[in-house]
Amino acid sequence: MNNFNKILNELSYRVSSGIPDLTNEQHLMKLWDILKEHNWSIDARVELLRNLSGVPMEKVDPKKVKVNEIIKAVAELGQIISEASVYDNKYPAGSRFILNAKGLESMKKYSKQFIPDGVWTKSKETKSDIEVIHDKNGSSEFWIKSEKDGKVYHVKGKGSVIGKWFIKAGKNPGDIKFNTDTLEVCALLGMKVNAKSYLDKFNASTEQTIGKLIKDFTSEVSSVLGSGDFASNNLNAMKTAPIDQIVLIAAIAAGMQKFVDDKGISSWSFVHKKIKNYYDAEQANPHIVTQGGKDNTADAIIVKGSVDSFLKNMGTQPVSYGKDGLCKLDSGEEFYQISLKKSSTAAQLGKITSDFANKYNLISNEDLLNVALTEGIEKEILEEGLKDLFLKGKEFIKTTGKKVLDGIRVAATKVQKFYKGILGNFKSATSKANKQGDDFLKKLAPKLKLNESKMSQQDIIKGIADNYNQGNKAPLNTLVSNCNTELKKVISLTKAPGMAYADTKVDKLYIPSKVNVDVVIKFLANLKALYAFKSVASNSKGSAKTASEIYSDFLDLEKDMYFGRTSLPLFKVYGLNPDGSGTPYTFLKSGQEYKEDRKSAFESKQDIVSKVFIVYVTSKAGYGTMSAYIFSKFDTNGTPMFNNVTFRTNASGVLTFTIEGSKTVSWDNMIKQSWGGALA
Repeated sequence: MNNFNKILNELSYRVSSGIPDLTNEQHLMKLWDILKEHNWSIDARVELLRNLSGVPMEKVDPKKVKVNEIIKAVAELGQIISEASVYDNKYPAGSRFILNAKGLESMKKYSKQFIPDGVWTKSKETKSDIEVIHDKNGSSEFWIKSEKDGKVYHVKGKGSVIGKWFIKAGKNPGDIKFNTDTLEVCALLGMKVNAKSYLDKFNASTEQTIGKLIKDFTSEVSSVLGSGDFASNNLNAMKTAPIDQIVLIAAIAAGMQKFVDDKGISSWSFVHKKIKNYYDAEQANPHIVTQGGKDNTADAIIVKGSVDSFLKNMGTQPVSYGKDGLCKLDSGEEFYQISLKKSSTAAQLGKITSDFANKYNLISNEDLLNVALTEGIEKEILEEGLKDLFLKGKEFIKTTGKKVLDGIRVAATKVQKFYKGILGNFKSATSKANKQGDDFLKKLAPKLKLNESKMSQQDIIKGIADNYNQGNKAPLNTLVSNCNTELKKVISLTKAPGMAYADTKVDKLYIPSKVNVDVVIKFLANLKALYAFKSVASNSKGSAKTASEIYSDFLDLEKDMYFGRTSLPLFKVYGLNPDGSGTPYTFLKSGQEYKEDRKSAFESKQDIVSKVFIVYVTSKAGYGTMSAYIFSKFDTNGTPMFNNVTFRTNASGVLTFTIEGSKTVSWDNMIKQSWGGALA
């Protein structure tokens, strides 16, 4: 069980929310990787994930890894739980927590009372039965009620300490499953329900009044879901959901309510369920420029008029727009493009792999998939990472396989198509980085003593691992040596003005003690990422680019992160915090205007931004973890803000490669990091 606790903690650390969700494909993928790192056999991993995904489980051999114990523990929990800062206002009254062992010991120590275990419910500030004072001068406090003894405890102290006493409780059977469509529907409710009024009432409620408020809100939501272009959602579970989830729905909807009230458009219609029809119409419209590798990021369209008539005209009519972001078709319909986010602090930048590949000659996802999925794969498949999964059969590929092989839906679809025998050939690599990688692998072939008539990239990758473990270390040594050569070049380039190499103490990669196909894949991905870094930082003559040149290049990528293919104006509408605070919406203008504003601000304050491109490489297992910080904008205080972009393989055992904008950080934050000394 100690091993399982380590797995839980590691999974909590790796997922962005800090709270693992076993219905989330990305979280299952991360769990798969962690189980493998903990030396779980392929059968044990498959059986656990089959169980978690709802697929009937076959009998497990008890002599193998103690998978039955793990399955039992997961079933008892209901859902994996993780540490949570209970005092944070993102957890409203009604949120459920479990007191961990450290918390139980500490609560007893500071209250000098018997403390029950079990489930606890966060309360609003109220008269407490028991005081638990860790530090009377501490800035964090909360009120929480034990479901066992019914008493309310007031906990006060340092957030870094008391925040670790509780872990977020798993879901109950009656909870709402907040998938993407459901969260977006919550936002669109703000067009039909006075969500802010309900939110204020929830925050001012008492135990005597909260019940009726919830009943009224649930009833009103249920009545409006029957009208409008709402996508399929899970809000039918509101009648059994806990208080905190009801409050969350009101908070998300309140942001949209503020937007439509400010614009005077609360009576307009919206496109949500039919948003794909809108994307298709926009691309078909000869009067609109659509370009890039990422779909339009608008999740909904708010339109004056009939949705069906609008979608029909959207494919043919000229479009104009003003400085206020309102778009108009020549046929008369007016509309706003809306990107919906749960909160302003939870917005993600999105994957930009294909556009980055095109701009900087990095190998594409499809090209890398081609390495793993080619003819004859079942005979010469990349050892454990894919071979055993395919051998589990069609049923597994359709269920858990789709979740653990790859988090990208397109890639998962191609895996299924391959299994059915209809996977087509991928386009040959056309980018410079891909050609460099391919040429490098071919040069290693003679060292592997493989039959060149049957040579494939998968043969070479598998051969590198097999040869190394059989004593022929030269091929892998050559691959790692090339990585280090490129790393040295990147470090040298980033010494130029406007660039930096983070002081992570990594100036060389090394071969780990255990080598398998995954390790070779990681190094190959490292090599291609370093080729890409070099392309970003240098011009056609190999000299370092200026800061202005680099930033200009990245503006196109940043536009794609925020807008996708659309050239029309875009608003981001956010949910409010449960306490009613937060930013309800922001206006990004059009993609072109966004770029021009960014460039103008940069050129006027270029003396303030000493760095625009920072390469960040860490290495804990020999191969590198590659990312970069790219200057984005100045915030309202004039502080430079940077997008953190990661370069990584998408799953263990699979050569899908993704470039993703994961978060935005400030210059001030970066220079405070242990590696920030290089930025001075």
